[in-house]
Amino acid sequence: MISCVVIASLTTHAGLRAFAQRSPDAGTAAPIAAGPRAVPRHLMPRRALVVLRAGPRRPQQIAPIGPAGQPPVAMRFAFDAVRHEYAMVPTSAALSKDGAFLAFLRGGRPMVRQLETGAETALVTGRMGDGVVSYSGWSPREDSVVYTLGTRDGLDTPVRPRMPAPEGVYAAAVSLANNAAAGRPARASVRADVRRLTLPEQSTPTYWASDEADTFLYVHHVAQYHDELRRVTHGNNAARTVYALRGGFWGISQWHVRGNALVFVHRPSSAARGAETITAVRLDERAPALRSLSTGDVLNAGPELSVDGSQVLWHAQDGGQRAVWVAPFDGSARARAIYRCTSECWARWESNASLFVVDSGALQRVFTDGRAPVTVVARDVELVIVAGGA
Repeated sequence: MISCVVIASLTTHAGLRAFAQRSPDAGTAAPIAAGPRAVPRHLMPRRALVVLRAGPRRPQQIAPIGPAGQPPVAMRFAFDAVRHEYAMVPTSAALSKDGAFLAFLRGGRPMVRQLETGAETALVTGRMGDGVVSYSGWSPREDSVVYTLGTRDGLDTPVRPRMPAPEGVYAAAVSLANNAAAGRPARASVRADVRRLTLPEQSTPTYWASDEADTFLYVHHVAQYHDELRRVTHGNNAARTVYALRGGFWGISQWHVRGNALVFVHRPSSAARGAETITAVRLDERAPALRSLSTGDVLNAGPELSVDGSQVLWHAQDGGQRAVWVAPFDGSARARAIYRCTSECWARWESNASLFVVDSGALQRVFTDGRAPVTVVARDVELVIVAGGA
């Protein structure tokens, strides 16, 4: 989101300050007293939510992560179950970069909720019909979320499907406003300005680049053992090939871009099954070269770049036991297993110095400097959603 510290706990004070800053007519926030010395930016933890396991009489719940050792208090609102997907693909719930807004689905409809106030709005109105929504993620620079509206696949799908809006990719700029009448106490409401993006047909954006031009990257299958990573922008839908992968294939949904750094799972067409390679490439080089960080039986859950793009994590075997591995992006040091799982487990970067690991229903904070892991939540954790997406 640092050991034994409240993880950006979505406190009321911070939320009210954010509301005052976002809404000019909501009043002026009181000055905040100076606290302890700030944590260096590159070590700052990101906000996160845990998804708690459902029970026979309990639906799936989402909860903010609180102080280590204290059980999280679940939020009480209805939403579609968060899919258990840890490869680099969107899930049915995503946190904004600052952790203030949660994009989620309710009855298949895309919604956005401001976590502090509980205010929310729907991004699509009218009957959903045959429309199916998936989130592509939040913009790294501003509170805008991208989602794709497509047609439900199935034998019973009508020739002319019933859609609430045309198929395509949409961006919604989200803000918190005050909808109270003049002279009344501030009352929060979420506003979403939705626009349809101009992108090539049949292209599904997988990554939203951190610029002002609505730049998206996606993988295009050209031919057998030939895939290309392509770049396209809103307003100029002429796709440009950023990187071509020939003589092999990408791991299924296992690639991750942050800034100009790309990591992915690759297996040459001549290699045996179980001989995948964790590969790194910097996209601003004129002739980018594949750099192997590790070769072996890579498990289906990554890899992922750290917040600053300097490190990579992935999941693989270590002496027959599932483990979380970390290596520098530039290959300056050998990969090392920093956590050995007791059973099936999944990791996400919390900061550049720590990771969240969900292992046997417990949420652990694991440090890259070798310190002992700290148990954050002891049980009932299914997965963790980190602000800013993967």
